[in-house]
Amino acid sequence: MSLFQAMRDADIAQEITDATELVILAAPGVSPKVADALCGAAGRIGAASVIAILDATADTARLGYGRFESVDRLMSAGIDCRMEHGLRQALLIVDNRGWAFTLPAELVEAENDSEANAPNALEMTRSQVLALRGELPQPNARQPAASSESAGSSQLSLSVGRQKISATDVEAAKTDLQRAPAQPFDLSRQVLVYRSFIRFVELVTEGWNLHTRTVKLPKELPVLASGDVDIAKRINATMKVLEDIQTSRLRELGKRVDELRKDFCKPVKKLGRICLRANEPTLKERVGALADQLAEIRAGLEKEITEQLDRTKVALTGELAKRVLKHPPDAFIGGFAQTLEGAKAYVRKLLDRAFPSAADLIQSMTLSLRFKDVTYEMLQEPGFQSEVFKHFDRSALPQGLADEYDAARKKQTAQGQLL
Repeated sequence: MSLFQAMRDADIAQEITDATELVILAAPGVSPKVADALCGAAGRIGAASVIAILDATADTARLGYGRFESVDRLMSAGIDCRMEHGLRQALLIVDNRGWAFTLPAELVEAENDSEANAPNALEMTRSQVLALRGELPQPNARQPAASSESAGSSQLSLSVGRQKISATDVEAAKTDLQRAPAQPFDLSRQVLVYRSFIRFVELVTEGWNLHTRTVKLPKELPVLASGDVDIAKRINATMKVLEDIQTSRLRELGKRVDELRKDFCKPVKKLGRICLRANEPTLKERVGALADQLAEIRAGLEKEITEQLDRTKVALTGELAKRVLKHPPDAFIGGFAQTLEGAKAYVRKLLDRAFPSAADLIQSMTLSLRFKDVTYEMLQEPGFQSEVFKHFDRSALPQGLADEYDAARKKQTAQGQLL
C-alpha cells in the first residue's frame, strides 16, 4: 500500500472500528462520526485503551475542527481525554499501525466527495509508531504502578497531552461558545469567498457645497434679535456668491467622480455599494488623481473666497456699527471706545468670529475612498447575492461560486426564498 493515503472522517472512523487493542487519536477536534467510533471502541476494547488528545477550546470549535459536543461524549464514555492547546497536526494510532494526517477546518473548506481519494495522510512504519507511542500518553491499564515522583517524571517526557481535559476546561469553552457561537460553516465559507473578490466601498465628497454653510451672527449684536431681514439677505447672498465661485471649478470634477462611482461602485439595495477587489488598486489610483485635482482647485479658490468674505464683512460693519452705537451692548460699553470707530472694531471682532475663514472652508472640501469587507450578516440580507450577480459579469467571478449560486438559486426559488 502507498505511503500516501486518504484519511477522511469515514476512513478514520473505520480504522478505529477495526481496533482490537489500542486507539490513540491526536487532533484539533473530533467530528460526531469519529466520536461514535471512539465510543464504540471504548465499549469493545475498554475505555482505558482509548486516548483522545484534543485542542478542546472554543476557538477550535469556531474554526470548524469537529464539534465541541463530541468532547462531552468522549468524557462521558470514560475515554482518557487530554488537552493540547494549538494542536493542528493529526495523528491516529490503531494497534500497531499509525497515520499522520491533516483535516481542513470547516470554516475554510468542507469535505468534498469529489476529492475523497486525494491524499492527506502518510502511513507510518511500525518502528515510527513505536517511537511515537513513547512520547504519547499510555493506556491506563498498561501503566505500571508508580510513585508520584516517577509519575510526574513520566508526564514531563510526553510530547503532547500532558494534562487531562478537566470539567473546568469544558465549561469554560461552553460559556465562550454561548457568548460567541460558531456560525454556520457553509455560510461562513461563502463569506470568505465573497471577501476574496468583492468589497463594500464608499466614494464620498464632503464640503463641496459651500452655499450650504450658514453664518450665525453673535447674540452680542442686539439688532439681530429682531430678525433683520436686510442683513440676513446680504449674508445669504454672500453664500450664493461662494456657490457661484465653486460651481464652475468643481462641476466638472464632480461629474468625473460620479462617473467613477457609476463604473466601479455598484449599488446593493440597503447595504451600499460594492466593487471588485481586483479593481481596488485601479480605483485607488483614479481617486488619487481626482484628489490631486481637488487640491489644485482648493488652492486657487482660497484667495477668491477670502476676498468675497472680506467684502461682505466690510459692507456689514458700517451699518451694524451705527446700530451698536444706538443700542450699545454691555460688552461694547465695557471694552471699547464709545465712538463710531470703536463700534466698528467691536463689530469686526464679532464678524471675524462668526464668519468661517477661507482656509476652513477649503479644508473641509475632501474626496475620500473607504472600504469594508463583506460580513456574515450582509450575506444573509435577502437579494444580496442576486445583486452581485446582476452587476458583475460571470467572467469576473469565481466559477465555483457561480455554480454554487445557480444551484442555491434553483433550490431557494422552489422554496419561495430570495438569495
